[in-house]
Amino acid sequence: MKRRKKAKEPLHIIFAASECLPFQKTGGLADVTASLPKELAALGHTVEIFIPLYLKALLYPIDHGTPIRHNTEFSQVRVRLEDYSFRSRIYSTEMPDAPVRVHLVDAETYEYFTSRSAHASPYSFNDNFGRFAFFSKVVAGISAKRSDRPHVIHAHDWPAGLVPTFMSTEFADAEIATVFTIHNMGYSHAVGPAEFSRMTRVTEQQYPSLYDWKERGILHHDKIDMLKAGIVRADMVNTVSPTYAEEIQSATYGGTYAATLKWLAKQGQLKGILNGVDPMWRPSMPVEDFLSHKKEQKRQIQEIFGLPPDPSAFLVVLTSRLAYQKGYQLLPETIAELRRRRVKMQVVAAVDGESNLRDMFTALDSRDIPVRHKAYNESLTRQVIYPGADALLMPSVYEPCGLSQIIAQQNGALPIVHATGGLRDTVKDGETGFCFFRYGPGEFAQVIERAHKTFATEPATWDAMRRRVMDLDYSWHRSAEAYVELYREAISRSRERLGKPALARPSQIPASKARSGAKPARAKSNRVAAADTAPESDPEPQVEADANAVLLKPT
Repeated sequence: MKRRKKAKEPLHIIFAASECLPFQKTGGLADVTASLPKELAALGHTVEIFIPLYLKALLYPIDHGTPIRHNTEFSQVRVRLEDYSFRSRIYSTEMPDAPVRVHLVDAETYEYFTSRSAHASPYSFNDNFGRFAFFSKVVAGISAKRSDRPHVIHAHDWPAGLVPTFMSTEFADAEIATVFTIHNMGYSHAVGPAEFSRMTRVTEQQYPSLYDWKERGILHHDKIDMLKAGIVRADMVNTVSPTYAEEIQSATYGGTYAATLKWLAKQGQLKGILNGVDPMWRPSMPVEDFLSHKKEQKRQIQEIFGLPPDPSAFLVVLTSRLAYQKGYQLLPETIAELRRRRVKMQVVAAVDGESNLRDMFTALDSRDIPVRHKAYNESLTRQVIYPGADALLMPSVYEPCGLSQIIAQQNGALPIVHATGGLRDTVKDGETGFCFFRYGPGEFAQVIERAHKTFATEPATWDAMRRRVMDLDYSWHRSAEAYVELYREAISRSRERLGKPALARPSQIPASKARSGAKPARAKSNRVAAADTAPESDPEPQVEADANAVLLKPT
């Protein structure tokens, strides 16, 4: 692995996200917001993470003996929602394996996050707009009012999409740059303009350009859209793979956001940075030992899932949530076609999600191609399924980055994927996996048959491919360095937007001034945006937003 060099000009970075391992996870967002801050800290930057104060997040440090305290300084911050003034309730702890502070956010009354069911999805409540508007405003308010102001706030996906809006309006005087990462264009949340104005107290009279659909306006189809707010109000925007950044500029993948994203790309404000993967997913033993061990892991999978013990069987696995995006709706026709072609294989699925798709796996099981499934279990997946599999199926309709194909490669299982988004960036057909390029069950069956033929008749080629993918470097180091450049670009563009000269590098500020409460200097970079003057800041309240959840499915 490339040796880390400490940053000569360290940055102070705030992460704002709805989830982060090990405190809360529903998807890949939690992996990124856990791993990237650790790597940034290892490079010498100061990183803090703000996530909602879910009950599960509060219990984690208590259950694991990690120090946690009520942060009375941050809890003094008041925010306004509707006509009410709310004081926040902040608990602070640390990541268990890195010098990264984590701040858990709720209202003083615990009504937005802590009091909600620990078994429900964080996004399953009808007042999502109010809950995440409160969270975003608290993060913005604390960042703006603290003496050690950060250089940049890095907001993630629609739940934190209002952070750049608040930083470019109510808290613009703080001069803090913002970066917004799109982890999945398929999800957003929206409310009517009147509801947004009443809730946030950011009014059209104060910021008329905000209530527009053009350029930096956050209006989208006559509603205020939280995803669009993050996209157009941030100083820099990125997706989690280079190909996905290109794809979402088309109507097929970007839907009704495509024109905005294309405009943003022309301004140089849209980038694509491929995710890394946590080292825990990589085998700890040498390659030769692992490949010998893989045979035993394969036998274990067959035993656990009730499959005939056969070391020569072509064992393919599926591991992810069951959703339209993941493309599993192709499986019935694909499996039927593979039976007609007399392809011999075993299929194992460790999945969670929509019940009708779970039932599908039961219906697909047969003697010719046995198909077995169990609920997703991370320990089983990490210790047995990835290490024992021959191949991974990933027929995603679209894939912003994808983690499963990377983990499979690290464990010597060749991914069979639809060449889209991050799958196209990480899997090269015939070299590091197998790809199909036209989306459909026939094409999917054809590429599985091709992979099976290589496995069954060309063992030397298969072995060479396995060794090649296990040697790929997916550490977070390279991605973290790209993010640092993105932060510096955002800082520069923020300064340019405000009509101010580039700030001195942090190393140029005397330590005495930095300690005395002077604003930390920002590093150079480059950007476009609109200047809004900051209004009065006040407290906030509870929210009952009549918001509409939006799920985008590519056409």
